[in-house]
Amino acid sequence: MFEFIDGLPDGCIGARASGHLTDELLHVHFHRGALVTNDGHVSGAVNILKWTLHGHVRTFHNSEFDHAVHWITT
Repeated sequence: MFEFIDGLPDGCIGARASGHLTDELLHVHFHRGALVTNDGHVSGAVNILKWTLHGHVRTFHNSEFDHAVHWITT
């Protein structure tokens, strides 16, 4: 399930995910993607598989949310 995040800069779409994720996001085309999580398993999996995605992806810790937003919009 996704809950969209309001108040992000133009050109930036954010969503909070909960529950089980599927591979449906691998079909989304984007220029940059930032995954913000403190779950090491999730960020590790994304770091291993990010070459299969259709854009540049970086992972950030929850405490780096503002940095992630800045990175994704510049």
